[in-house]
Parts: sequence; C-alpha cells; structure tokens
Amino acid sequence: MPSGKVFRRRRADSEEEEEDEQVTEEVSAAALLVGEKLQEETTLVDDPFKIKTGGMVDMKKLKERGKDRINEEEDLNLGTSFSAETNRRDEDADMMKYIETELKKRKGIVENEEQKVRDAASSSNIGSRQTLTQVYHEELSAPVRRNKEEPKARPLRVGDTEKPEPEPLQEDLDKKLFGQHLVKKVIVKAVIGFLNNTNPKKPLTLSLHGWTGTGKNFVSKIIAESIYEGGLNSNYVHQFVSTLHFPHAHSVGHYKDQLQSWIRGNVSACGRSIFIFDEMDKMHAGLIDSIKPFLDYYEQLDGVSYRRAIFIFLSNAGAEKITEVALDFWKSGKKRETMELKDLEAGVSLSVFNNKNSGFWHSSLIDRNLIDYFVPFLPLEYKHVKMCVRVELESRGYMVDEEIITKVADEMTYFPKEEKIYSDKGCKTVFTKLDFYYDL
Repeated sequence: MPSGKVFRRRRADSEEEEEDEQVTEEVSAAALLVGEKLQEETTLVDDPFKIKTGGMVDMKKLKERGKDRINEEEDLNLGTSFSAETNRRDEDADMMKYIETELKKRKGIVENEEQKVRDAASSSNIGSRQTLTQVYHEELSAPVRRNKEEPKARPLRVGDTEKPEPEPLQEDLDKKLFGQHLVKKVIVKAVIGFLNNTNPKKPLTLSLHGWTGTGKNFVSKIIAESIYEGGLNSNYVHQFVSTLHFPHAHSVGHYKDQLQSWIRGNVSACGRSIFIFDEMDKMHAGLIDSIKPFLDYYEQLDGVSYRRAIFIFLSNAGAEKITEVALDFWKSGKKRETMELKDLEAGVSLSVFNNKNSGFWHSSLIDRNLIDYFVPFLPLEYKHVKMCVRVELESRGYMVDEEIITKVADEMTYFPKEEKIYSDKGCKTVFTKLDFYYDL
C-alpha cells in the first residue's frame, strides 16, 4: 500500500536522524576539523546553546552555568559598590574640608595668613630698592583681580556708607607740619572732598612743589597714613623715585610701557590705590605723559576705572618762583599767613611747564589741566626750624631743652645771603644734628 510505503520511509528517515544526532553528540564539526575529540565542558562554555555545533541543549547544565555567572556578577558588583562608596566618602571628606575652610575665611580666621602671603609677594613699598623692571615682573605676573573688596581705611574711612572726617588729617598736619598754611588748607579740602565724593569724574592729582626739607615727602606720608593703616608700607600705596626707577634716558620707551602696566595692574586690584612720584624734577621729559590716559576724564579704560585713585607728584621745580613771591610779601611787610593759593599756583604751574630740567616740561598733564592742585611749600624761617627741633625732641622722649633747640637752629644755613630769612635745607638735617647733642 502506498501509505505503508510512506510510513516505512518516514520511519527510516527518523532512524537516520536519530543516528545523526547520536553522531553529532559524540563528534562535532569542530572536532572533525581539528582531528580530535573536544571535551564536553569546553563545548558547553564556548557554545552553550549548540548554535555552532548543533544538537541537544542540556538545560540543566545551562541553568547551573547561569547561577555561576550570577555569583560572579554579584562579586563584581560588590567590589564596584565598595569602590564607589569609598570614592563618595573621600569626596564627602574633601567637601567638608572645603566648607570648613570657607567658614573660617568668613570668620576671619585665615585672613591674616592670606594677608601675610600677599605682603610677602608685594614689593611696592618705599623701602624697596628694586628697579621698576623687577617690580613689574614680580607683581604683575600674577593674574589681575578685579572688583576686589576695598581695604578699610584708618582713620579716614572710605567705605560706601561712612564718610571720612577732616579732623584726623587736619590734626596730624597741625601737629607735625610748620610754616605751611597753604598746604594744610589745600590738602585737607582736596583729600577729604575727594574721598567724600561717591562718583568722582577723574582721579585726584596733586603736585607738591618747594625746596628740600619743606615737608613734601612728609605730607605725602601723612596722606597715606590717614587713608591706609600701613601708610607708605601699605600694599595699596606705591612710590616711585625717578633716579631709582627711571635712571636711563635711553630706556624711556621701555619705562613708559612698564609704568602703564604697573598702574593698570594695581588699580585693577584696588581702585583706591595711591601713587607717589618723587623727584619729578629729575624725571626724563615725556615719561610722565605716558600715564595721561589714567588721569583724564574717562569712565573706564579697558574695563578698569581710575577715577578713585590718587596721584601725588613731588618736585623741587617751581621753588624759585615760590621763594620770589614769599620774599615780595616779606619786603612789603605782609605776613606770610596772608598769602593765598591764587598768589602762587598760576606762577608755579607756568614755571614748571617751561622748566627744561623738569619732568613736567611741556607735559600734557599741565597742558590739558589734568593736575587738580599745584600745592606750594613755602621756604621755612628760623622760627619754623626751632619748631621742628622741638617736636623731634619730644618724639624721642627727651626733655625739651631750649638751649639745644637754639643751637641746632643757629647751625642751619639761611638765604638770601643778605637777609638770611629762609633755611636752605628746611628741617631736613635737624634730625642728624640732634644726634650730635644726644650721642647715644
């Protein structure tokens, strides 16, 4: 029967398949290719689902293999979790340390230490014997810090909410400066008025003129001390001496670039910076004009405002004109205390502008009226010298001896030759002469 034939054929085919499966289980295609029988465990590991070799899949072994993998993954995850937890704890410790440091900073605990670091890095004080090149490379190498909190002032407070009072500055000038009624009047009004102005249109620029020993450096010192506790040693007060910082005429171009960079960097760090230029009469002509943009009526230059800074120039130039006016008053029988600023300022500025030996010779600072006050220091008379000696004795803790005061004053030289009214060295050598009488 046809059906039986079909049945027998299917049965034969089924038997052949079973035989093939048995052979397949015993010898894989890979084993035939290699020429040797592979171990069962290796096949299970390499091809657990018999995809490559074919044949029956042993689900029991596959399940056991899955359990082993789960155990391995659990072990791996446990190690990873431990590592992550350790990292988190380290990060938490670092964060706590950072928070504690920030809290200490706000409480002022580490403020003094940071100030010591800044003081050690600064080389701008008056005692520095470095050239401008050294100063420039050392202090401008650090990034410029803008919008820095302004330092507190003493005794003049220059904060946004407190206005400085004129009494401390006036008191210091009255006690320590003699024979300079014009200076006291101009300095107090100019400095206090400027500090009280919350929106100045330009920096305060003062030019102090007079003979040696009349008090120019002394007044600049008093101004600095009235604003900053460190005075001339403050990080925000910068003093330049022409013969020290700008000695070579052939390097004027180089000095100009450095001076601009120096001022820009320091004003960026502190808008209330004070710059003092000593020996302007010995400065090379044209050099000071490089700072003209900083003294002008600009709101900002390259994002920096210079309107709250103070510039002070000291010079012997113009002293002849001051002496001429003072002598005229004396010869006409007028008291020097009746002299007013208008009697001297115009003549001094013109004399300085036309003096070829002055750093202000034909300077754009004068030509463009960027100097706010030409402050004349009158030559000192005999009585003023005695006042200087007396104050020096008191400051040293000695008893005031009028005989010694007179001796020191008499030893000074005076001019003009015939009248001998004014001390040609002011009070400058008073201190060394006292050492002769108080040899310790």
